[in-house]
Amino acid sequence: MTESSVVALVPTDGSEEPGVLTLVKGEPLLTRAVRGLIDSQCVDLVIVTAPARRVASYENALLFPEGPSLKHHCRVVEDRPGVSPLRRAFDAAELSAEQIVLVHDALRALAPPALVESVVEAVRAGARAVVPVVPVTDTVKIVEGGVLTTTEDRAFLRAVQSPQGYTAEALREVADSPDPLAALGAAVHLVDGHPNALEITSAFDLAVAESLLESL
Repeated sequence: MTESSVVALVPTDGSEEPGVLTLVKGEPLLTRAVRGLIDSQCVDLVIVTAPARRVASYENALLFPEGPSLKHHCRVVEDRPGVSPLRRAFDAAELSAEQIVLVHDALRALAPPALVESVVEAVRAGARAVVPVVPVTDTVKIVEGGVLTTTEDRAFLRAVQSPQGYTAEALREVADSPDPLAALGAAVHLVDGHPNALEITSAFDLAVAESLLESL
């Protein structure tokens, strides 16, 4: 693998409600998420972590009855006890410091290839870490002791999406952090996110995703 290559890490926690094997219009979220990465034409390898009981199921999700399989672009690696899925995926990638790494949430399965490209381009342009964001449109209140107190100024709020991009050197420093972006602080560069990159975590989100796919 060349130093200019891009590796995407897709750490998963094995949750089921909904999980990455949940079907949207007949395809698992994992399949759609990985296809979006590959269709960007700037990702050379995808590494997906999986609980031991689901390695075979995840691998099957990367096979297609028609057209080329995603499997030759991907590796599914088994989780290790006591090691976070992100650290496990990072170690399995065996990256050089100069490579670009994406971290993607498979529940954001409809993130468009153009979003992937914009994140990679920002890292190539010199950013150590990049995150796509969208404005927060809801009114956000602070609640203390069950009582509404202050209202957050939406001008300063952004919702964070994925894929997030890093130099391999930067991600190595923070891969064990519960919040890698916060650990890097001011080093994080922002790019415009996309409405389709919603996190699919409920039956309502699944219905929205189905509707989006019907409109494409």
